[in-house]
Amino acid sequence: MIESGWRVSLHAFSHPKCSLLPPPTKCKYLHHISTAAAASSSKTNAASQTVDDDDDDDNDCVQQQKQQEQGLRCERDVRFAVGNAFYRSESSLGRDLGVLAAAAHKLEKGSLRVLDAMCGCGVRAMRYIMHSGADFVLANDACKQFMLQNLERCSVIGSTSILTQSHCLTDHILTAESSNWKVTHVDANRLLSSRYLANDYFDLIDVDSFGSSSVCLRSALAAVRHGGLLYVTSTDGVSSGGRRPYNALAAYGAFVRQMPYCNEIGLRMLIGGVIRDAAMRNLNVSPFFSYYSYHGTVFRVMLRVRQGKLIKNMHYGFIAYCRSCGSSQTVQWEDLGNVNCTCSQVKAPSLIISGPLWTGPLHSVDELQMMWNLAREWGWIGNVPVGTGGQLMVSESEKPQMQRLWTSCWKL
Repeated sequence: MIESGWRVSLHAFSHPKCSLLPPPTKCKYLHHISTAAAASSSKTNAASQTVDDDDDDDNDCVQQQKQQEQGLRCERDVRFAVGNAFYRSESSLGRDLGVLAAAAHKLEKGSLRVLDAMCGCGVRAMRYIMHSGADFVLANDACKQFMLQNLERCSVIGSTSILTQSHCLTDHILTAESSNWKVTHVDANRLLSSRYLANDYFDLIDVDSFGSSSVCLRSALAAVRHGGLLYVTSTDGVSSGGRRPYNALAAYGAFVRQMPYCNEIGLRMLIGGVIRDAAMRNLNVSPFFSYYSYHGTVFRVMLRVRQGKLIKNMHYGFIAYCRSCGSSQTVQWEDLGNVNCTCSQVKAPSLIISGPLWTGPLHSVDELQMMWNLAREWGWIGNVPVGTGGQLMVSESEKPQMQRLWTSCWKL
């Protein structure tokens, strides 16, 4: 369950194993030599004039660099341009968590290939390379502005990017690639499906969509490697609030009613939707971590995808809330016809039921610990003890029964 009160300062990041930014481009100095000199000018004066010219050229070079970097934004020491591409600075915490999870996965598995299906300006793809140490990132978005320029900052030293054009059905597609990244501008579902058909699987697939991500869930589950990670998003706060239950039913297969802890319901609705689609492919998913952000109502969940059928006692059921006494309980499928509240001996008419949803833990204890260890190593955690927030999330993970539901969010 989601608890508030964790406040840790965001510090500048310096990864011990990789260089964050490529070295600044050296400008070619222009030396101006005067052809007309006074007969009485000494060699000393000429040398002094040359030094002054060099100093002027250095100043011009610095000014040129400053002008080039004007308009660039910075996130965790990663510089990038935005322009008209989509970028929301408030979502940086979600990117921090994704980067930490990706780095933890690489430490465990030894390799990391990432597909960012809707990358916006490309900062998230950049951070997967620079911070998580991704071996390869496929970045895709409909907006073409600045993506190539941003990803070129992540190119391996000595490599060059190559522009290619290809025809896919009736689309004329422009792509760019280097040794450790590739940029495309195609429909996300088509891209994910094409990777599956080509047997080109990824260790982490990030689908940061607007509204519901359910349209891309099945193709993303097809393209993710068994044992890999799937990072999904929902910004549909209206459905999670129970105001459009039929929209939630269509997108995630859950009929959601109005309950006082709508933020947590949104996370469980999203996880439940992935579980439903994964079961069709004989896949078993479990939460790595779950995150709700108040800005714009954003639900983000990192899931571990494994091969295996949905087990019988899986935490996939219903949540009942009593409008009379305010208590909540989980309900299994076989008990749907016999639900009552402890405040009444008979079936309580005040009970409202939402589901099916994920009713298990929202985080994985072991994988969270790997993330916090990396956060400490990288200097992302300030003076506030990491145990404060870590214990809250561990407590949520170890107590899947819904004894208390929260409506606030936690922060790194």
